[in-house]
Amino acid sequence: MSLIEQINNGIKDAMKNKDTLKLETFRMLKSKILNVDARGNLPDQEIIKLFKTYLGNLQEALEQALKFNRPEMAEKLKKEISIVQEFLPKPLSEEETKVI
Repeated sequence: MSLIEQINNGIKDAMKNKDTLKLETFRMLKSKILNVDARGNLPDQEIIKLFKTYLGNLQEALEQALKFNRPEMAEKLKKEISIVQEFLPKPLSEEETKVI
């Protein structure tokens, strides 16, 4: 299943479960894809690049929220980051890197 299909399924599930945070996050991810290609016909590698950029933006926003003592915003951003990370490949551990 491609990433765009996973996101579409995530949107449907979030709507059924009335999970607004996941719904907002999945819609944002989908909009990132559609901004580049209106039909959503991007290869998964291009989608991963977009998501990594978005993840970086979320992490910067999290740093700012913590810096300016906004715990409610920081908590929301942490949850969004965890949702986005589900679509990214797992980073290699130190041991795996040494083997390579």
